[in-house]
Amino acid sequence: MTYKNEQNTNILYKGNKIDPNRVSDPEVMPLYLSTAHNVADLDDLQNTYDRKGYAYTRSHNANRDGIAELMTYLEQSENSVITNTGMSAISTTLLALLTSGDHVVADKTLYGESIDFLKTLSKYGILVDFVDITNLDEVASVINANTRILYTETVSNPMMTVANIKAIADLAHSHQSYLIVDNTFMTPVLFHALTDGADVVINSLTKFANGHGDVTLGSISAKAEIIEKIYNLQVLLGTTGDPFDSWLAVLISQ
Repeated sequence: MTYKNEQNTNILYKGNKIDPNRVSDPEVMPLYLSTAHNVADLDDLQNTYDRKGYAYTRSHNANRDGIAELMTYLEQSENSVITNTGMSAISTTLLALLTSGDHVVADKTLYGESIDFLKTLSKYGILVDFVDITNLDEVASVINANTRILYTETVSNPMMTVANIKAIADLAHSHQSYLIVDNTFMTPVLFHALTDGADVVINSLTKFANGHGDVTLGSISAKAEIIEKIYNLQVLLGTTGDPFDSWLAVLISQ
């Protein structure tokens, strides 16, 4: 953006513009609360979209991109997106990867509201079987030709069931299915589900990742092509993470 001097600056923007030549490299990530960024004209707007620049905060926000970069590093992933809650990370992922006629195999000791959401998928023609995820024979027995996703938590909330991620991943991939793992209780500090074969890792950053009870966020980490599919739906659903919460979560982690 070209800086306009005081003489040419529109009166509407007085006190609301900073000379970019005076901005260097702040030690702490600035907080970007603006819902939109100015463009010169429609061509400039299209150029912003093409380079995935910042135009509208539901699509892109610098603070949200910052914590996405952090989660990508922590989860040893290719890319991540940040959602406004842990549940929206779960729902956005499942809706992006499933279609009518698909089948899901899920742990019966999942977080209660995860189970509730999975049950609502039946109205969209998606069937779900809940199983003892620690019993691989039982898991294998319900997989069929339409099974698209196996879904578990590393350590379930609140029953503390511990899943064998590598074995479940091998089983999922032998049937051309995705393994989605909710890593909330372990966090990437203690476990990397992607390196054990999971295709998608979800975290409720509201809990241990944030740790001080003042942020509500979720994250989704996976290969770039999976994240692109999830991101495209996320923008339409409006489940993107809040800039202030994103900023605060990164600030506290440092």
